[in-house]
Amino acid sequence: MVQSINSPGIRSFLANLFDSKLYVPKLWVPNIKHINFMELRREFDAVIFDKDNCLTRPYKADLEFSLDSAKSFFEKDRLAVISNCIGCEDEQGAVNFEREHKIKVIRHNVKKPDCIQSVDEHFPLIPRRKICLVGDRLSTDIVMANKHGLFSILVDPITEEGDNPFAVILRRLERFWLNRFAKYKTKEEYKKYLIYCCCS
Repeated sequence: MVQSINSPGIRSFLANLFDSKLYVPKLWVPNIKHINFMELRREFDAVIFDKDNCLTRPYKADLEFSLDSAKSFFEKDRLAVISNCIGCEDEQGAVNFEREHKIKVIRHNVKKPDCIQSVDEHFPLIPRRKICLVGDRLSTDIVMANKHGLFSILVDPITEEGDNPFAVILRRLERFWLNRFAKYKTKEEYKKYLIYCCCS
């Protein structure tokens, strides 16, 4: 199932265009295998993952990366997926994903980055500052995290093959901006959350 146009994402991009801090992730890694979940667990109580191009290929159900490391350090009720497809436009896809991968999908009626209320409802006892959000898009995942006090982690997309063409173009522009103008560099205080070498 291909996503429809993300109107909240476009509005957010235009509204926050000149607040560049919202677009800069706290951490930028190639993929989730480079995240040190043991260290994350020392400071955070929950992790939310984007689905497409973070855990799976675009609009596919099979995981590209195992969640075993995350599940080793975070209880199952402290891990969740938030997607602008499953759980938003595709309820059956959310049910299937939960059954197959044993991880909850947050339901929301408004697309990222405007669905923070659904995060609050899913984790009612966990303060936002204790939640990490992992995703591949600056204008949805990272803006949502930074705007609402979550810890933001950017991953590189798994593939552009089969992705929404509009999303591909925006993501390329986002990466160009992050490299060229924001000149991203990981702060020393966040390097403990990195795994520099890992097996495939």
